[in-house]
Amino acid sequence: MGTGRVLQRLVTLKPEKKGIYLMTRKIYEEIPELKNVQAGTANLFLKSTDAALTINENADPTVRTDMEGALERIASSAKSPEDAARAKTSLVGVSLDVPIHDGKFGFGTWQGLYLCDFTGQAGEAGRELVVTITKTSNVRDTKNITVKAPSRGCHLVTDRFEGGVPGLAECKVGLLNFCIRHTSASLSINENADPTVRTDMEAALNRIVPESWNADFFEHTFEGPDDMPAHVKSTIIGASYSVPIKNGRLQFGTWQGLYLNEHRDVGGFGGGHSREVTMTLQNAEAVQKSVTLTAPSRGCHDVTAEILKAVSSEMSKIKIGVVNCFIQHTSASLTVNDMKSGACLEAMLNNVVPERWNDEFFQHTYEGPDDMPGHVKSTLMGVSLSLPITDGQLALAANQAIFLCEHRNGRSNRTVVITVQGI
Repeated sequence: MGTGRVLQRLVTLKPEKKGIYLMTRKIYEEIPELKNVQAGTANLFLKSTDAALTINENADPTVRTDMEGALERIASSAKSPEDAARAKTSLVGVSLDVPIHDGKFGFGTWQGLYLCDFTGQAGEAGRELVVTITKTSNVRDTKNITVKAPSRGCHLVTDRFEGGVPGLAECKVGLLNFCIRHTSASLSINENADPTVRTDMEAALNRIVPESWNADFFEHTFEGPDDMPAHVKSTIIGASYSVPIKNGRLQFGTWQGLYLNEHRDVGGFGGGHSREVTMTLQNAEAVQKSVTLTAPSRGCHDVTAEILKAVSSEMSKIKIGVVNCFIQHTSASLTVNDMKSGACLEAMLNNVVPERWNDEFFQHTYEGPDDMPGHVKSTLMGVSLSLPITDGQLALAANQAIFLCEHRNGRSNRTVVITVQGI
């Protein structure tokens, strides 16, 4: 569907059984038009609540089997296999924004697209993947920047990207995608003030994905004890983020900043901590709104109706496109999952990031016992979510819903910037 500035294709993926599969070549085969796109962004959206998408290593297959084992352990507290699959789906995510350069995904040398099938129950119908490609108006609207992390850990790097791409200053409404071209580092958005948030974040990640797993079950260990844990951290945090733009400025919340999370002690293959990030401006004609969503309490709340109410008029005029939802807070997040999964997602998050860590090692504790755990949960789940539009409607599966995950106690009002692009 579509042949101009925006095009959309439905791809069916048919994994043979439960597992993690490298799917980059499959996408290229199914969407031959991709080779004609000089520069742009592809939103890949999986219409599933028991499978997910991520970017990670395209070479050693033991990375994928180790990844599967790690995710099983992270979600091991789930009450049922169904709940475990839903938990893993939100930890990894069903939506990915990927840069396109010269007819291919703008991946780094070792990156590839993974389909994570958590149940093996796709059947003959397979897994439906909606691919929406938005071309940039000018190849100059892309830029690669190399950022050097001073050490392993979580580093605030917002100022390194303030110049953005050449067309940013003239962009009235749009999106800017950041994608890190490495498999053992990640990008996230969280607090830009207290540096103890970043040290606590690194300490939390080291407990969520411990290096002791190298001795327990990892097979991909030949690059050092920090390597396979780094691949897992990169997947559960993410390599790509899209941020809304208004009048040439990134629409971060007051306390938000961009993090480069370096997960290696000495960088990939001992090459230091220089990491390349691709920026791609999505400056197609767009409409943007800021809405306030109220979470009645801590937990994961279905806000699909509220999102639709805010932009249904704008979406109705679009044949194909993308809606990006961006929450301007550091202790809340957005995800897509089964409409009945709110309770199991909240239980998983409380188990993965327990409040007892305030007594054990967190330093950022002065805002209450729910605060630093809230920052970690927000990093794991993400604050930016892109969704496809088809024939004026959100192209969600029948059982999928959009969740606002509130990680602080009590009733909270949260600002979400919604950007609608398409034709």
